[in-house]
This record gives sequence, C-alpha cells and structure tokens, in this order.
Amino acid sequence: MHVKKHSPRYERTEGSDAEGTDAYLASCTCGEWTHTRPVDPGNPLDRAEVEDSWFEHANPGVRL
Repeated sequence: MHVKKHSPRYERTEGSDAEGTDAYLASCTCGEWTHTRPVDPGNPLDRAEVEDSWFEHANPGVRL
C-alpha cells in the first residue's frame, strides 16, 4: 500500500470558468507530485486518470 504521507488532493485554480470544468489542479500531499493538466474532479474519467497517475507516484515500481 501507499505511504500515509501520500494522498491526492484537488486545488481550485485561479481564472477557471464559472462551471468549474478543468478548474482544479490535482497534486499529492507530499508536495512532490502534480498532475500534468487541470482536471474536473466531478468527471469520473478525469478522476480515474488522476488516481492512476497518483498511484504510480505513491507506489513506484508497482504494476497494476
């Protein structure tokens, strides 16, 4: 399992559109990982993309 200091989080970005589409930046609580693009955490496909990428960060060398 992942180390407890690792947990994904979403932060709202400035200048995002009113609906919040692609208005959040996903990162890890450890401060060493940020997702490559802004995402909409309400979109299941965006959340899955972030979770896969974050899992690789938090569990280096582990294959799904």
